[in-house]
Amino acid sequence: MQLTSKPRLMKLPKTLAVLLTIVLCTAELSAQTNTYGPDRLFTTQELKNDFHYLVDSLTKKHPNLYIYTPKVVFQHFTDSLYNGINKPATATDFYNTITLLNAKICNGHTMFLPGGEATAYFSRHSKFLPFYIKIIRGRLYVNMNCSGDTSVANGSEILSLNGASTKYILQYLLARQIRDGFNSTYPVWILDNYFKEYYGFSFGHPVTFSVAYKNPGCSPKTTQVRALPKDSIKYYQTLRYANRLTNNKVGQGITVEVNKLQAYAVLTVKTFENERLQLIYRQNFKATIDSAFGQIAQTNAKSLVLDLRDNQGGDFENGQLLLSYLLGKPFQLLLQGDATAVVQPLANRFAGKLFVLVNGGSFSNTGIVCARLAYYNRAVFIGEETGGNNSIISGFLNDGQDITLPATHITCAIPNTSFLIRDDMPNAGHGTMPQFTVTPSIGDMINNNDTVKNFAVRLALKKDY
Repeated sequence: MQLTSKPRLMKLPKTLAVLLTIVLCTAELSAQTNTYGPDRLFTTQELKNDFHYLVDSLTKKHPNLYIYTPKVVFQHFTDSLYNGINKPATATDFYNTITLLNAKICNGHTMFLPGGEATAYFSRHSKFLPFYIKIIRGRLYVNMNCSGDTSVANGSEILSLNGASTKYILQYLLARQIRDGFNSTYPVWILDNYFKEYYGFSFGHPVTFSVAYKNPGCSPKTTQVRALPKDSIKYYQTLRYANRLTNNKVGQGITVEVNKLQAYAVLTVKTFENERLQLIYRQNFKATIDSAFGQIAQTNAKSLVLDLRDNQGGDFENGQLLLSYLLGKPFQLLLQGDATAVVQPLANRFAGKLFVLVNGGSFSNTGIVCARLAYYNRAVFIGEETGGNNSIISGFLNDGQDITLPATHITCAIPNTSFLIRDDMPNAGHGTMPQFTVTPSIGDMINNNDTVKNFAVRLALKKDY
């Protein structure tokens, strides 16, 4: 997509989920003329040309290319990768090469994904690991078994896949994953949600997985698990885990729970993106937030738990509105880049105790909102470090500046704008840190036990906190 003359939009919409959706839609359009093949070899010169085109585009377009890696070091690294392209290779091999740039760019909005033709091929012909997984302290667990064979119980630790240790697999994938600065929670969150896709991007799509695993309280075992197409995986997930699926029903994008007896409320905001909120949940952000804070005011709530976990961001104006209900003084969402106007707090704002639930998926504009709350010392954060960076990030206005590599057709999203969030401290390359780190266990997830929310409610009810 190219930059257009459309009006500037106050948004940071192009998260991984959005880009994956774009690629999947492109895949449907590409299905009729698909020339992709997983074993196709590209010539050395084709790969070198693609690499040169990518690095040249990054150098010319990216607003913050050298924040974490000095220019001379970045050039030496790209030269070494370029010189290592010395024989024909597949698009998968080349993808594994260029994604090493993520560790040098350190920007969560700079994304490399297989293009539409590859994704169309995967959707039509490929099969995937039929497990939803959870990464906890560097170990890989089965969160939901969505295969025809249930011998690998939920909660089992996966020790290896097709002979490769999970330690090696996770190190390989995380080394190539996007992140802002030195943040590690966002790349882990991505693999938690898209492990089967990223495994396929880097290791291909085997028909069968040899799974070495360890059920709780048992000795290690090895079994053969048939890979399945995505529709079959979704079928088993819906059949077995309906009570655990993310609620994407109408009216559930922004929800408020009030407890009049104990004078607290829980406000959940799943997205700041207007389009997603309207298409999926049929909600208008302003109208819904206004109504939610009206309900909170009626209960005379003394404490508010704000759940921003897994919120990938979206429109700046919505972050500004939420903050105007929470902050007691004029504020700026951003100091540079966009949304720099001074916003006045609302007269009917919530002035009680505020507890914010966050994790690695609290990214982009959500990370900005959290950074502003932290700057004003307004909230107690509970959970995990937010994704993104609480000082400066690069993102998109309008459509951004996506490119497609000429030979391999790999899709690359390159930010076009730098956003300054805080200037009162050096850029440490991290998101907002929680005062209370609470990480759910695999047992908590399997039993649908929200330990993070429960911890926050207990803290909110303490009169002396």
